[in-house]
Amino acid sequence: MKDRPKSYHLDAAQWNIEYCVLDDALKQQVFNNSFLYFMTNITGGRIVFTAGRKAEPTSVVALDLESSVFESGIIALGQVVACEPVEDDGLGYNVEVECWWMGWKNLAIQKDIADFIVGAFTASPQA
Repeated sequence: MKDRPKSYHLDAAQWNIEYCVLDDALKQQVFNNSFLYFMTNITGGRIVFTAGRKAEPTSVVALDLESSVFESGIIALGQVVACEPVEDDGLGYNVEVECWWMGWKNLAIQKDIADFIVGAFTASPQA
């Protein structure tokens, strides 16, 4: 039996999280685009956050995550795998998203990291 992927719970006190559910037209763009090949959850990562509205499981969502912990925001695309009412107050929902792609919102930082990693292989050839 395959273990369920690890889910990281994001503390609402440290994160400002917004999400939008992609409508059918946008969802088709994801599934028909050439970048679909790269929309694979290769890390097994999921995040859980509290939201004021329900998101139906299997919904494809775009995420915008901001925290004072990081200098850049984080953007992600994924699929809702669970959405349950918050037990404590019943006013919100714990939304669990399997992240297909996640990266820095600051594209210059994203590029710098990619360039560094690619360059590491050139600078440190393996025997």
